[in-house]
Amino acid sequence: MKIKEQTRKLTAGCSKHCFEVVDETDEVSSKHGFEIVDETDEVSSKHGFEIVDETDEVSSKHGFEIVDETDEVSSKHGFEIVDETDEVSSKHGFEIVDETDEVSSKHGFEVVDETDEVSSKHGFEVVDETDGVSNHTYGKATLTWFEEIFEEY
Repeated sequence: MKIKEQTRKLTAGCSKHCFEVVDETDEVSSKHGFEIVDETDEVSSKHGFEIVDETDEVSSKHGFEIVDETDEVSSKHGFEIVDETDEVSSKHGFEIVDETDEVSSKHGFEVVDETDEVSSKHGFEVVDETDGVSNHTYGKATLTWFEEIFEEY
């Protein structure tokens, strides 16, 4: 079995940044795993980013996950993107979740794209749950960031 691993770490500024890219490929079974981690340790916040791409080419199933966990004094953020594709049945599911716990507001975002290519039916769902006290929302920039990450892999 041939296993490839690539690791890159960067450090800059007054804070510590750690970036890691891991590509583990088992060429016999055609399974791929990708991970990107950005861990920032500052006085008031910690950030963790993770991208996982697990592909089992035998069964044609794909799973993608992006997690952004921020621990600050007054807020916690969690982001997740999941793309699960079963190419045999041509069904696709996409999910984006942004959960924010702050003193005055809570946000939940979910985007679901389920496509059944056999019947050509598409379903999209966007959910925004916001505590009206602060009325914070996340714009397209968040989605663009995730899209840029996916384009790299």
